Amino acid sequence: IKDITLSTQSTNKESKKTKKKNDILAQIGGDKDAVNVSLLIPLVQKAELSRSEIQILIDQLLNKQMDNPSEHSEWTEGRADPVIKLKKQLAEKEKALADEHEANIAFQNKLKELRAELNSERSRLSANVRQLEEALNVKVTETQTLHTRMQHILESHAAEKQGFTRQIEQLQAKINDNATIIHKMQEDQGQTQGHLQQELIAQRKQMEVQFAQMRENENSLKAQLAQKHESHRAHADLEHRLKNAHRHEQDLQKQVNSLQSELNAVKAEASDASALKTELNKAHSELATLKSELKEAKLDADKYTVFKRALCDREEEIRRSQMEVITKNEELAMCEDELIDVRHELTRSTENVTWLETQLNAVQKNLDEVKDKFEKSTESLKRAQSDVNTYESNMEKLEEELNVTRNELEKTRAELKVVNETANEMKMLKVEVNRLQSNEKQISETQVQLTRLQEENDTLSTQLAHLAELQKQLKQLQEENESLASQLAATTERPAAEGRENGIDDNVQKNVQLVEQTNLLAQKESLLNALKTELTHKEAELNQLNAQVDALRCDVNNQRSLAARLNNDLETQRSKNNELRMKNWKVMEALSAAELRVKSSNGKNFDEGMLNKLQSHVESEETRWESQLQQKENEIANLRIELNELMNKVNINEKLQDKVVELETRLKDAESFKEQANADLLAFRSTSKSALHEINTHDLGTLEKLQEEKARLSEELQIECNKRAAVDAELDKLRCVVVQLHQKMPQLKGEVYGDCSSSEQPILNGPPTSECSNSEVSI
Repeated sequence: IKDITLSTQSTNKESKKTKKKNDILAQIGGDKDAVNVSLLIPLVQKAELSRSEIQILIDQLLNKQMDNPSEHSEWTEGRADPVIKLKKQLAEKEKALADEHEANIAFQNKLKELRAELNSERSRLSANVRQLEEALNVKVTETQTLHTRMQHILESHAAEKQGFTRQIEQLQAKINDNATIIHKMQEDQGQTQGHLQQELIAQRKQMEVQFAQMRENENSLKAQLAQKHESHRAHADLEHRLKNAHRHEQDLQKQVNSLQSELNAVKAEASDASALKTELNKAHSELATLKSELKEAKLDADKYTVFKRALCDREEEIRRSQMEVITKNEELAMCEDELIDVRHELTRSTENVTWLETQLNAVQKNLDEVKDKFEKSTESLKRAQSDVNTYESNMEKLEEELNVTRNELEKTRAELKVVNETANEMKMLKVEVNRLQSNEKQISETQVQLTRLQEENDTLSTQLAHLAELQKQLKQLQEENESLASQLAATTERPAAEGRENGIDDNVQKNVQLVEQTNLLAQKESLLNALKTELTHKEAELNQLNAQVDALRCDVNNQRSLAARLNNDLETQRSKNNELRMKNWKVMEALSAAELRVKSSNGKNFDEGMLNKLQSHVESEETRWESQLQQKENEIANLRIELNELMNKVNINEKLQDKVVELETRLKDAESFKEQANADLLAFRSTSKSALHEINTHDLGTLEKLQEEKARLSEELQIECNKRAAVDAELDKLRCVVVQLHQKMPQLKGEVYGDCSSSEQPILNGPPTSECSNSEVSI
């Protein structure tokens, strides 16, 4: 009712303001001959006019003076004033409005009485609501008893979990047995890997040849693409130039069309103006010239590349003509604006008159509506008494529905507790994942060491090539020994007299050389024996490394099984979360249905405080649950990412194992080369012993050459021994790292099983009372 009174007062004020404006407009637009100078002068004084507009007004007044030279007497004579008529109409309308205002005041008093009655009924309804709230408190106590029953159910659930843990332990024992079988299978696979590696080497060579061909094809394609890009750029430049030319033509056409439309408008509205006819003819002639020039521009656009300079000149001419047309258009626009203003003022005056009539009709309709509302309010009071009775029956139904919803909420709380327990388990899994990441750092360090070993293996391969060269040199020495033996046979055939003369000195020198050679051979034998012992030690170390690699493989398989089990747990938790969401939606739908029933039964008079409280409580719990579920889903996603990273690292470990196998094959190749070298040395030793008996008759020059070559070979052997010692030291470091990893793996396994058992202990003891509050704080 207050809104109605305020709206009527505001409409009265606005009507008074608009009446003053409408009086002036009515005087201006009522009759063309009845315009007062006293109204025009203040309007002209208030108006902000430019020089051109002032000149237009002066021209109009002078033209009017020239058209009516005989009516000078009208300036002094009085005219009929229409203001008196308008004042009479205003007085009549004000009386009608005063009567309407008195009627509105009477209706307001009646509405105040109705409002007092409604307030009394609301107080009664509030008392009823309080009674219902007390009944709800009693039911809350009943829910607490049900909560204690749920705790007993959770304890029984913990006992069942103990049984499941025992079954899990039995399954783990079976998994260990399967792991031993897998270990045996892996040993069998190690034998077949040698053949596979040879095949892989052949395939690798083929792939390298294919890659070289592909690179050549890529280079050729890149050259072709570069050529195509250059051609595309040239086409794009040409298209851009053509588009600019077309845009320029379109702009010119738009300007011509606008000029034609403005000229047509000027022809229709200013047909009586004789002064503008000459200007219009000029504009027509200029438009004709513009059209001809536009046609020429269209023809020249097709031949843009040839007639570029001609277009520039014509554009300058078009600009000059446009400037002249713009100045003339401004003058025409001034005339059009004045005509438009006059028409707007006439339309406004007519609209104001119609608006006043519509306001009067609206006031009458409002009075009729107020009467109808008063009658309806009396009927609504009668209905309210009947609705109170229906309200009590509806409240009983609502209480039953609330009980159903509370039972569903209790079920969801129990399921949320289970979800919280799973969240704790996921936290423990995160700790385990962090530990695994620390282990992976150690594995990365071992990878660095393996790269170092690969580099050292490359150096060993170079040394093996050097050994092959040494073998070639040994063969050359054997050939030289054979030649020396032939020379000795030739010397024995010489006369005995020559031998008697120089025999004493030659025998002394040969004995000295034989002693030196025997010493050198003894040193080389000792070096060879040392190399053999080192090879045996390295073979033992390689066997240990192979055993450690097998153990690491077993650990990797166990980790994969754990990852698969975790994935299954995550899927089950997701299904549970989806079920909880469906239940929450059902609860919300039930509450919304209850609210709709209450609103349909009681309407606007129903006090919705209780339902709003229940809805706010349910919405708050929903938001809390949804936040918890989203947090757990985020944790699950993070765990999946970590599991994927672990799987990638496991693949890297497998690649490292393959590299270790390749290193073993290289070491075996090195051993075979050493055995060949030993065989060559033994052959050389046997040949040298057979040659000692015949060297007594050999020349001193050939013996010196052999000594130099032996010294060089001994130096090379010492260099190789030093390199082998460095390789052995690095192998010892790798062994220490692998031993540390083996020592840490059982500790990690124990920690994992210990964490699992620690996560199960709070479940066995029952859920803590402060889980919900902790979850809310974490959110």
